[in-house]
Formats: sequence, C-alpha cells, structure tokens
Amino acid sequence: MDLKWKIEKICEKQLRDVNPKDLVDDGLYRLCDVYKSEGGYDKLPNIIASRFNYNIEDYRKRFVVQLKGCVMRCPYCYVTPDGINATPVLKTTDELVKSYLKTGVNVFHLMGGSPAIYISDWNTLICKLLDKKPQTIFHSDLLLQECYYTKEIIESISMPNSIYAISIKGANKNEYLKNTGVPFKEDMLIKNLDVIKNSSLNYYFTFTGMTEKDVNDFCQNYNITKEMLKDSFIIKLINYDALK
Repeated sequence: MDLKWKIEKICEKQLRDVNPKDLVDDGLYRLCDVYKSEGGYDKLPNIIASRFNYNIEDYRKRFVVQLKGCVMRCPYCYVTPDGINATPVLKTTDELVKSYLKTGVNVFHLMGGSPAIYISDWNTLICKLLDKKPQTIFHSDLLLQECYYTKEIIESISMPNSIYAISIKGANKNEYLKNTGVPFKEDMLIKNLDVIKNSSLNYYFTFTGMTEKDVNDFCQNYNITKEMLKDSFIIKLINYDALK
C-alpha cells in the first residue's frame, strides 16, 4: 500500500509573497527560483553545481512540497502556523512524483514545518524520484530536534543525488528559545549529530540568526569540525513578522 503524504496547500499569508504563476496544482505545491532578482540567501544551487558537477542554471528552480506539522514556532518563519496546521491534502508517493515530473524542474524540495517528522518515509520517495528522473536532486531539512535519528534511517536517505540542510536555530539555549519558541533539546542534538557524523549523509549546515563567533562557539561545543562545515552559511534574521 502506497504512503499517504500530508500536504499543506500554500496558505493565504504565503500567497502575499508567491507569484501566482509559480503555483502548481491549484496551489498545492509551488515552484521557487531562489536566484531571481539577483539571488537570495539560499545557496543550494551553488552547492549542487559544486558537489554534483551539474550546470547551475538547470538547478535554480525547485518543486516545493509543504508537509503538515512542525516541532518549532519560529516567529519569522515564512511558512506560518496556517501553512503547517491546516487540514492537509493526502497524496500518495506516486501522485507526488507525477506532479513533480510535469513541472520539468530538477530539484524536489520536501519542506515543512519539520519535514523530518516523516523521515522514515523519505527513502521510498527518493527511490521513486531517482527511478523516474535520475538527474533529480532530492533536498530537505534536518533540525536535529524532530526525533532521535537512527543509523538505519540516516543511511536509508544517504542516496545518490540527495543533499540535506542541517538547520541550527540558535547559539545557546536562550537564543534558541527566542528564535524558535521552543526549548532546546540538547541530548537529542548531540545524539543525532553523532549518528550523522558516522554516516555517509551528504549535508551542509545553515546557522539562523547567529554571528560568526556564535557559530565558532557552537561548533566547538558540539565537536563540529571544519570539514563538516563545507558549504555551510549563516542566515541573517530580518525584521519580519510572518504572523502579521
């Protein structure tokens, strides 16, 4: 029996910042070109070009799927509570792949909320995507706070043409709470990092609202080496309240 994915339609607040031409299947999904208007903070196309030796112009656009639920309550988040807690539309893996293929883009971005709530199901989706379109890049995010990762799960998503952003939301417990609205689960972060360090996962880090000193301190505290930081970058917080 095929999986049923809980898809959240692009909500009204998000539509303020989304070009209607980029909506797919009546707003159930959307296309995103992070380099339009001379580019933004997201460096994924550069990372894809570097790590996979692909033409960057072929990987600027991505197909974005928004899943229900999140373990965080970030006040600045573009998704907003409306975008992750509405009544979801259930779609099978085959239906997801079919919608992606008709767009002609090469990046499948599984987004949240917290997409790794569903991490045990990612392998099935990745395998079908690569079977139908081998040049596909599967991309998603790991917050290290959704659940305890296992070696088996992490290895199951360590697939060719897959790359993950490990998202760190604060330099310490106080900053983390301020930026996410939830307490920092240090034990979970340490154990999940340990699993990732001992895996073949293809990843990079993003550090939200942190200074270079914050990043250095964080990396020192949790034994994140220079080699692990390849292609990583800081995301600056802007004065933006997604809830208004």
